[in-house]
Amino acid sequence: MAKIIIVGDLFPIKNNIDLFLKGDIKSLFGSKIVRLFSDADLRICNLEGALSDSKEKCEKTGPVITAPVKAIKAYKELCIDYCMLANNHITDAGHQGVLDTMRTLDKVGIKHVGAGINENSIPHYVIHSFADKKVCIYNVCERMYNKPNKEKAGAWLYDEYIVCRELQSLKQQSEYVIVIYHGGIEKFRYPSPEIKKRFHRMADSGADVV
Repeated sequence: MAKIIIVGDLFPIKNNIDLFLKGDIKSLFGSKIVRLFSDADLRICNLEGALSDSKEKCEKTGPVITAPVKAIKAYKELCIDYCMLANNHITDAGHQGVLDTMRTLDKVGIKHVGAGINENSIPHYVIHSFADKKVCIYNVCERMYNKPNKEKAGAWLYDEYIVCRELQSLKQQSEYVIVIYHGGIEKFRYPSPEIKKRFHRMADSGADVV
């Protein structure tokens, strides 16, 4: 049996940015949570923002979420294996912010999927091999100030036809398919009927976990 931890939005805020910069994960999360991470075989999180020292900012409504590159220390201390980048804040530091985030993750050896430097360079998934099983981790999100083009970085956006076709193929290559989906109605605790249908379609196409 493999232990997999999947974490939702993980990103510094004003109240704890100093702890992220120091990599003080015990103060951030407590010893029990830290132990859960250390005991896991695979650790996945949604990196909800851009790790960048760039002054470039996305023009948008709602909060702009960024943090200094040095905040990566906390992710490294948590032993995060994969960061999901398909979300509505990955482009909050603009094109440069996406590049900085990916380079920062690469530098410390944390793998990432869900965003790229242009629309043709976005990895949608990664296949992680355990001793005798393959687990596919697929990352996708809804559109919100994060659409890439031929020259601009962005996230992998949900297109039902493409996503479901890909999941069908990936299920043939893996024993388990996990979809990390970022979306929904802001500040509303339940999924809409349309999103429920969307999740069921992905499950019908091969997703074991959404």
